[in-house]
Amino acid sequence: MKDNAKRLDKVYREQRTAVYHTALTLLKNAATAEDVMQEVFLAYYRELEQGREVRHLKAWLLTATRNRCYNALRDGRHEHPTDDLPDIAAQADPIADLQEQDMVERVLACLGDDERLAFCLHYMDGYTYRQIAEGLGIPMGTVQTRCRIARGKLRAALRNIIDQEEALV
Repeated sequence: MKDNAKRLDKVYREQRTAVYHTALTLLKNAATAEDVMQEVFLAYYRELEQGREVRHLKAWLLTATRNRCYNALRDGRHEHPTDDLPDIAAQADPIADLQEQDMVERVLACLGDDERLAFCLHYMDGYTYRQIAEGLGIPMGTVQTRCRIARGKLRAALRNIIDQEEALV
């Protein structure tokens, strides 16, 4: 039991941002996303307690998150989307520079939900295309396309922000 708690703690520290980010992107509600995140890690702990080995941990966590998000949406636990979503990076690193956070938020705002989720999971959280595809239940080519489109949109948004800042100087 003690080993399971240590394993859960390690997995939680490593994967909480990705699980929360996935839930937040799908639900658009911080409180419900936190609830889903807790449910996912509780389910993982139950798997450990029952002696079941989770082979593809990241894919399992994404799948569990996605399924619980769909359940929350279906059950009506997703009440009101919040316009002011919390910054994931700030939660992971409370000393983060506020100017950089603002720029990241402005740039990511140009992406659709699916593009933002694929981009963040791959480039920010370190999931492979295959893990994302398995976890979200979509073809790997779709994940790659979403990431490619997101990169193009982000590149254009960054150019726009830089041009605006240069015009102010």
